[in-house]
Amino acid sequence: MGWLVKLLGGNIFGGIDKILSRFVANKDSVETNIHDEQMAAQNAMAAEFQMRGRRFWLDSVIDFFNRLPRPLFALHVIALMYWAVLDPITFGAAMTSLSLMPLWLAGVVAQVILLFMGGRMLHNMTFDRVSPKKIKEVLEVQREILALKADDKPMSLDAIKEWNRKRQEG
Repeated sequence: MGWLVKLLGGNIFGGIDKILSRFVANKDSVETNIHDEQMAAQNAMAAEFQMRGRRFWLDSVIDFFNRLPRPLFALHVIALMYWAVLDPITFGAAMTSLSLMPLWLAGVVAQVILLFMGGRMLHNMTFDRVSPKKIKEVLEVQREILALKADDKPMSLDAIKEWNRKRQEG
């Protein structure tokens, strides 16, 4: 910006550099601000992992439990994906039963998991009840899913040959 100020007359007209700084940022001050911000972030992170003096053992236990929920949520999400692959029938039955959860309760659970604590969203929620018809539908779907699991027997050699024959014909 220095060359632009000199081109427009420097400080002859008084304050041109101040006017120009409104439209064109001073690179030196921008870089200094970015550096200061990054150093403050690094210092804050480093302070978390440095030993604090005169610390009681209970402080360490409380810190451990404060840092535990996020990794546990992440591990449970990964475990859900494995469960869906390893045992899809039971996974389907469990997820079908979750459909009975009222919308407001699902919203509260989601907000707690997202560490938002649910307060901002609860005032817009409608508190509905699950109808007996919905419960019957879910139980019927679960029976069908579990019946699939009960029928999960290895195919006989004749059945495999018949299946291969039909597949080759079609």
